[in-house]
Amino acid sequence: MAIKPKVALYDSSMNLVMYFPAVYYTNAPQTVAKYTEVKGIRGNDSIIVPGSTDSWDLVFKGSLLAADYEALTVLIEALESNFVQLTPYYITLDKTASTKFTYKVKRLTPIDYPDSLRVNFQEYIITAKVNTW
Repeated sequence: MAIKPKVALYDSSMNLVMYFPAVYYTNAPQTVAKYTEVKGIRGNDSIIVPGSTDSWDLVFKGSLLAADYEALTVLIEALESNFVQLTPYYITLDKTASTKFTYKVKRLTPIDYPDSLRVNFQEYIITAKVNTW
């Protein structure tokens, strides 16, 4: 049985808010362990601090599909109202049946909707800042 990768949004109490529809791209790393680079102010060298929790941008792209323009507008409004700017959330990414990544995020920028005819299909790009709360 194949599993379809899912991206879910949870509030700060880990209550499910929504699943992001038709996500086809993410820059999420294979591990939640990150590193922080500390650069010197007088030289060209830097220090790498492994396993730290530096903030970084989590980007994912998806598609909204609907029967007509009205239904598509409802989906866009639902996406905007469920993922409110400057509010703490958790995003989980299920890559396989046994692999799940969880990130603490806030959305700082507006959701991007690239140009399209927006008749029954609309792409969206969401950028969330990880480790901001």
